[in-house]
Amino acid sequence: MPRDGRRPPDFNLSHAGSWALIAVAPPGWRVGVDVEWTGREVDCLAMARSMFSPAEVAGLAGLAGAERRAEFFRLWTAKEAYVKADGAGVAGLRGVRVEVATARSSAPSAGFPAALPVSWFEAAPGYCGALVVAGSAAAGEQSVVAPVDRILES
Repeated sequence: MPRDGRRPPDFNLSHAGSWALIAVAPPGWRVGVDVEWTGREVDCLAMARSMFSPAEVAGLAGLAGAERRAEFFRLWTAKEAYVKADGAGVAGLRGVRVEVATARSSAPSAGFPAALPVSWFEAAPGYCGALVVAGSAAAGEQSVVAPVDRILES
């Protein structure tokens, strides 16, 4: 904690390819962000079987081709953003459940909200991003997603 006794803002970083994201939240809030390049070769079902819940794997198995791939990256980025906000680390991915239809992520974790909203976005063409914010008014706040060069110019 800084000498003046004020809590610092929370922040989280993610990068993929030549893109990097930073999410910043007010003091006392927690934030997690993830970005993934969707063009990389990955066996979606094999990866899901090791890191996703049985229900999520079954949902992916019911999809094919580009639809399965898009859903895999939506689930993956949401899970990573959640565990980063929670501080649980990647080992906690399997315990995080993502409900895409309601844009909610949840996991049993002592001292951390059980269910949090997920915001998905296309960080750049071919890049899937997800943001999870936990705070007293997180549900009512607006997320701003902007390229850093635009932010630096303003």
